[in-house]
Order: sequence, then structure tokens, then C-alpha cells
Amino acid sequence: MKIFKVFRILLALLIACNFASFSAASDNLEHIFKLYSNKTSTLCFKQTSINGMSGQKIIRDGKLTINAKKNMVFDYKNEKVIINDFEAIDYVHSKKYIYKLSGFNRVLFLLFLGKEDVNRLFSIRFKGKEYVLTPKYKSNIDKVYAYFKNDSQIDNMTISDIYSNKTIYQFYAPPCKRTQSGN
Repeated sequence: MKIFKVFRILLALLIACNFASFSAASDNLEHIFKLYSNKTSTLCFKQTSINGMSGQKIIRDGKLTINAKKNMVFDYKNEKVIINDFEAIDYVHSKKYIYKLSGFNRVLFLLFLGKEDVNRLFSIRFKGKEYVLTPKYKSNIDKVYAYFKNDSQIDNMTISDIYSNKTIYQFYAPPCKRTQSGN
């Protein structure tokens, strides 16, 4: 009987510690993304997109401008993508394409500029130095993995979908180089 009491107490402590750890991690994540949504920021990035079926990789460098409470602009060598509340507007050379905001673009917008609490949109786990986010909303996105520098700057983000496609963003401070390659 005493063993069961000790076991229940240990189990209760373990659950409380995990909940406190989860709560602190999700609050910290919410705080970090609010920093980006409340001021205009510029980040350089290297983007690696991997096709889950063929294994093809496309690597591009660019500059991301997060315009507070407004939009995000991904500026590549020969392309500019503007993401707002509703759509992704893609300018390639002199052509303009408009897409419904979904998938990878929607995740980026929700995290960096979303008007909803990150905790309402994603189930959040913290493993070591990595946040693992799973959408609570209907999505083809499977998981988002996020790493931060100094608990305040995004360092690396990997977004994977249910089809095993993956996009990896490695962020760094300006100046940005503008090259593009694919293989």
C-alpha cells in the first residue's frame, strides 16, 4: 500500500514538473514570436527545400523582411514573395501570381505575424534546444522544428508536411548574399 502512495506522489510530481516545463517553454516561444510581430525586422536566410518523393533539393538565399502587423516579404534573387493575412503574392521576373495562404507560407505567417496565440494554434513540446510544434488546425503541415539563439532570435526552422516535403530555413544577420542554386 505504501508503495502505491509513493508511486502516486512521484507520478503527480512528474506530471506537475512536465506541465510547468511545457508551460514555461510555450510562454517563452510566444514571447519570442511577439518580438517579431511588434517591430519591423530583417533577417537573411538560406532556404533548403527537399521534395519528399524525388529527394530533389533546391537551395536559395534571400532576405526576409517582417513588417510589423502587416506582412512578410521574402526577397530572392529573381523572385519576391509577399505574404499577408490572406494570400501569398509571388512576383517572378515580370509576372505576378497570387495563391491562397496555406501550407508552409501559412505556418510562417502565423508564427511571425499571426494575430492568434501560438499556443492556440500549435501543440508545443520542448526537447533540449528545440521547439517541436504540431498544428492544431486542419493543415497538411506535419511538424515545425524551431531553434533559437539567446532565447530571442530565430536561428533555424524546419517545416515538414504530411507528404515528407521539408523546407529548412537557416537565419542569420545582414548583410545578405543573393545567390541561388538547385540540384
